Amino acid sequence: HMMGYMFIQSLWTVVIPTFALSMYQHLAMMMCKYPDIVNRVKADRSLVAKFAREALRLAPLKGGIRDITETIDYHGYKFDENGRILLYTYGANRDPKYFKNPNTFSLDRDDEPLPVTLAYGPHHCTGDFLVKHFLEIIINEMLDRFDTFKITKEPELLPAMFGSTTVYSGLELKFS
Repeated sequence: HMMGYMFIQSLWTVVIPTFALSMYQHLAMMMCKYPDIVNRVKADRSLVAKFAREALRLAPLKGGIRDITETIDYHGYKFDENGRILLYTYGANRDPKYFKNPNTFSLDRDDEPLPVTLAYGPHHCTGDFLVKHFLEIIINEMLDRFDTFKITKEPELLPAMFGSTTVYSGLELKFS
C-alpha cells in the first residue's frame, strides 16, 4: 500500500505540475507564433475551444507508458504479458494519415480526429475535461488582457521527463 501511495503522491507533486508547466509554456508560445490566428480568435471567442484543442494536439508531450496485462497479437506484432509499451501520442497527433498538414497550427480541423494528447479510451486522463477547461480560461484571460504576444528569447526544449513530459528552459515572453 505504501508503494501505491508514494506513486500517487509523486503524480501530484511532480508529474502533474510538470505537465501543467509544459502545457502553459506551449500555449503561450502558440499565442506568440500565430498572431493572425490569435487575432481571429480574439475577434470571435467561439474559436477559443478550437485554439485550445489545436494547442493540445501540437503540445510537445510524448505519451504515456502502459503495462501489458495479457499477451496479444496486434496486426502481426506480438506483445508479451508483463511487458510495457509507450503510447506515442506526439506522433499520433501528427499522423498525416489522419491530419491534413499535421505540423500546421489550424483551427479548421472539424473533420479530423480529436487529439490523443491525454490518451484515449479507458485509460484516458481522468482530468482531461479540466485541462481543456483551464486552457480555455487561460486563452480568454490572455486575450482579455493583452493584444500582442512575443517570444523575446527562444527556449531550449529539455529532454522528456517521466517518459513523456517536456518543458522549455530559458523561455522569455513579452505580452502587451
